[in-house]
Amino acid sequence: RLMIYVKEDRNYINRENPQDISTAENINVMYAQEYGFNKTVPLLQEMGVEYVQRSVWWPGKPIIYEHEGVRCLNSCPLLDAPEYTGEDVEPWLAHVRMLWEDQAEWFLDYLAFAVQNPATKQNAHPMLGGRQGIGKDACIYPLKQWYGRLGTFGEVASLPDILDFDDQIVNKKFVCITEFAVKDMDVRTAKRSMTKLKPLLAGSGSDVQTLNPKSMGRITQANVSSWIMFTNEPLPVSLESDDRRYVIKWHVSAPMGVSYFNALFDWLNLGGVEACIAWLGARDWRERGYNPTAVAHMTEEKRSMIVGDTYEDSNLVEKCIDSPLLEGVWAVSIQMITHL
Repeated sequence: RLMIYVKEDRNYINRENPQDISTAENINVMYAQEYGFNKTVPLLQEMGVEYVQRSVWWPGKPIIYEHEGVRCLNSCPLLDAPEYTGEDVEPWLAHVRMLWEDQAEWFLDYLAFAVQNPATKQNAHPMLGGRQGIGKDACIYPLKQWYGRLGTFGEVASLPDILDFDDQIVNKKFVCITEFAVKDMDVRTAKRSMTKLKPLLAGSGSDVQTLNPKSMGRITQANVSSWIMFTNEPLPVSLESDDRRYVIKWHVSAPMGVSYFNALFDWLNLGGVEACIAWLGARDWRERGYNPTAVAHMTEEKRSMIVGDTYEDSNLVEKCIDSPLLEGVWAVSIQMITHL
């Protein structure tokens, strides 16, 4: 059957091209000259129509599948990696290993698992920090280009951007937060941002999640997104001692020169992107014992974020102002602050 009718959306979907979405009225207009007006129902019957209840984006599922007793249309395109035929990907690997150092193999296994298992959520996610200009983006450039063409790579500029609406992360297998830090945020915004992010990162619990894109209203999609976070701040956030989500690395070296990045991106744009995705699709992530359900392991950089308290220590003035205990007080001591 060529056409699929989604009852909740009242749209017809072309089975051969799920991105081709039409209403019955649009189909009437499209075929008006050939069939005449008011021929939609006979025309669709002739083309063949299959009926589903709703459309739910779910990597790895067939185009029509059943979830919790409901027939659904899968709006996600195929995310299969190209076949790896032995292409040299050393320019990109060398860059990744330079920045991620002792965490490089874990990071590569994380990417490889996500590429090979698009329908599975990982429990821990990578965060890379370092000075601006060291090439953090180049570590995920192959993903951004390959999955961006499929509409399944999203970017979030900063943490507050995910607070109210979820447009950047709808139907995305990979999501990158390009500046992960609570610096310059007030305490409430910082805490709200981290609270909102926690279930988005979580690999346990429900296999679906409800998002709130501004342009579409609330929607349901598979909870399978892989998150990658970058920061320019040495202490971007305060973490709880039992944090399970973040694998953190800080790179201390200065930025490389322009000629270095010109050569790297020239290589990536001349077939390197496809070669890197194919390489990730073939990498044996089991060889080093990578476990996609494991909690995030401890690193020295992560330990420093647990010891500190970025939320409170950097916002003492605001804390004082907001405290009802200090109403009418025009001067405070350290002792007064510590008892708020």
